[in-house]
Amino acid sequence: MRLYVLTLAALFITPCCCALIGASLVMQPDAEEGFSHTLEQFWNSFSTGTTDWFRNVSASPTAQYLKDAFNNGTAAINTYTRILIDQLVHSV
Repeated sequence: MRLYVLTLAALFITPCCCALIGASLVMQPDAEEGFSHTLEQFWNSFSTGTTDWFRNVSASPTAQYLKDAFNNGTAAINTYTRILIDQLVHSV
């Protein structure tokens, strides 16, 4: 389970870091025009590809199954946690 969390975190953090680095490189006044244009094109294609991939993955039946499993699991955990806390409060 922790591997999935780390993978998802890496997938969401990497584009953000690339955006910050890419934006800072493009904003440098001493950067050559050709380099900044190439970098901007690369970033646009990367962000478009990442967005398309994320939309395809989030629309898949597997993603829906995982969302439902997560929601059902957290609902059950919340229910049993509330029961346990209620028992502890009433036993004290």
